[in-house]
Parts: sequence; C-alpha cells; structure tokens
Amino acid sequence: MYVPRGQIEHPLDSRLDVRPILNPLPPRSLAAVADIRTFCLLCGSLRKGNYDIIHFTCAHPWNVPLSYFLDRKRIVLTLHDPEPHPGEGITSRIVAVYNALIVRRVGRLVVHGKVWKQLLESRGLHHVSYAPLASTQVQSPSPYPIDGPILFFGRIMPYKGLDIFVDSLEIVMREEPTVHAVIAGEGRIPEKVASKLAHLAPRVTVLNRRISEDEKDQLFRVTRFVVLPYRQATQSGVIPDAYAHGRPVLATTVGALPEAVVDGQTGFLVPPDEPEALASKMRLLLEHPELAQKMGNSAREFFERELSPQRMVQSLVETYKIVEGERTTH
Repeated sequence: MYVPRGQIEHPLDSRLDVRPILNPLPPRSLAAVADIRTFCLLCGSLRKGNYDIIHFTCAHPWNVPLSYFLDRKRIVLTLHDPEPHPGEGITSRIVAVYNALIVRRVGRLVVHGKVWKQLLESRGLHHVSYAPLASTQVQSPSPYPIDGPILFFGRIMPYKGLDIFVDSLEIVMREEPTVHAVIAGEGRIPEKVASKLAHLAPRVTVLNRRISEDEKDQLFRVTRFVVLPYRQATQSGVIPDAYAHGRPVLATTVGALPEAVVDGQTGFLVPPDEPEALASKMRLLLEHPELAQKMGNSAREFFERELSPQRMVQSLVETYKIVEGERTTH
C-alpha cells in the first residue's frame, strides 16, 4: 500500500506492506502534477514490484500517466464519481475529463452503486464490478437517544441540499419546539442559508469545519437520525456510518442512495428538492421514537449484512480474482 507519509500512523495488518511516498503533495494541487521525482519513484517501485494487482483507490492526476507505464490489465480503479457532481465549477469539468481518459486504461473498474455499473455498461464499458461502500465504524451501536439532535453530516457542497435541510428544519421547528439539529462539515455555507440558520439559533449547532474521527463517532452516537437531502449523489459514506451506529437515515431518491436506504425499514426516501416531504418524515420519526429505534435496529442489521468492511473486502477479492483470471488467460 503506497500512501502519503503520515497518512497511516500504525500498521493496519501484519500482512500489509505500507510504503510511504516521499514528499507527498495534495492530489488536487498543481504542484502534485509537476512532482516528477516522486512520480518516477512510484512508477519505478510499481514496475519493479511485479504486482499481480495494482489498485488505484481514488482519483489522482498520476493515475492516467501511470496507466501507460504499467500493464493496464493489472490495474483496478475505484471510480467514485462516474458522473461529476453539479455546482463544482472547474472541478466538475476536470472529473469529466479524468473519467474519459482513465476508464478504458484499466483492467477493471469498481463502483459503489449498482446503478452506476448499469450506466457504465450501457456506455459499452463491460469491465465493471460493484463493491459496497463500507464503514469502518464497527463498534456496537449505542442506546437510542430519545432527546438527541437531528444530524446533517459531511462536506458542504451545493448538490448536498443544505438549503433544503434548513427549509425542512424551519417547518419542523414551528411544530416541535424542543427539537435540536447539528450541521457538521467543512465547506462554504451560502449567505441565504447562513441567514436562516442565524434565526434558528441556538436550536441548530453549526460545526463548519473538518470533523475528526473521534468527534464524528460522538456525533453519530448522540443523534436520533441522519438526513441526506441531496439533489444529486453518486453514493454516500454517511449512510454506512449511520447504520453502523444503529441510526436510521432520511435520504432522497438520487444516485445509489435508494440502494442503501430501504424505504420504511432502515429509514425513509423522499424526492429531491421537496422540503415539505422531508419535514413530514422528520416529524414522523420525532413523534414516534419507537419507530426510529426499530428502523435503527434494522439499519444495523443491513450494515452487518451489506455494508460491513468484510462485505466490501469480499467484493474486492472477487474483483481481483476476475482480473487475475482475465490476465492469465490472454
């Protein structure tokens, strides 16, 4: 495993060879693209290693040129965003170009949604595997907090619908005077949304910064349920994190979210851009904590069955076997 120096502070497994990359640079910076010395060191190490499988687990400017220096049949690429997210400006265009350049340069693509596997196959890409997006939060779920807050968690971007969440809170809080909510994640909050949040204070706590793993764990432990009011989505790591803690999820019917949220069992699904529909389901869980707790139990069971690290590893091993089989038969 090649990682930036300092990324992993302790060995993950005695069988795992962790090799830090010298002089790491942020993958989105221009300097990272121009760091020829480190690129050559990495390329040389990968070529000399004669690895059976080389797995690019995230997008990086080097993935495309590396695919030309390495045996592409050995390469597995996790494609986190088959479709660029709207509202991200030049980043969306860069993702589109990156996808176009890389998808046919690897032996196997891995996506975290069955809907995305179907989409890519409809475009003539038949070297696609599905693997669930798992959570590493595998501790026993904590008791359901009847008086806990509602949680919006994650990087704040336009497509994630923070404004829809706040509009829903305004509806709910008019009828539920004791409800509290937490918004946690880095990213720019639009002025209009910030103005509404100011009027809802102190009933809404805003943690507009990067959240540590320990703090994240605590937030999920104390929340009643988690809300994903997304306008668009690929998939979301927030859902398995919520399920691991035994918390139901309210989400929209976009991307692969309906694959992870079983409507009426592990949470509720509502159409995007409909704050009234979202508020209605929020009130239902607030007024019936026994239902929320039952859904949370079902969510934990779904996590253990479909979204656990073991399930993800099993899917990846199956993918590696496919790649190895195809490579040795040609």
